[in-house]
Amino acid sequence: MAKDIIQQALDYDVAIELLAKMRSEAIRHKHSATSEKERLQADNEIHVYNAEDSILNGYGSDDARLSVYDKIFRFYGPIIKTLYEQV
Repeated sequence: MAKDIIQQALDYDVAIELLAKMRSEAIRHKHSATSEKERLQADNEIHVYNAEDSILNGYGSDDARLSVYDKIFRFYGPIIKTLYEQV
């Protein structure tokens, strides 16, 4: 039981960190955008990341939270890994 609680806390911390990195990348893209279309796309991405953050923080069903976890670990994780490998 304690192991499950610790794992959940670690998953939450990692998910929040990955989401924050994706949001900061979107903000960086927004500030460096050269067209209105690029700025709007970045704004939309920021909005999605904010909504996902809210879901992780309890503003949504358990199914929604699990879906966001899945998206973060399966989709955002590899993106972040690729970004940091290029640096």
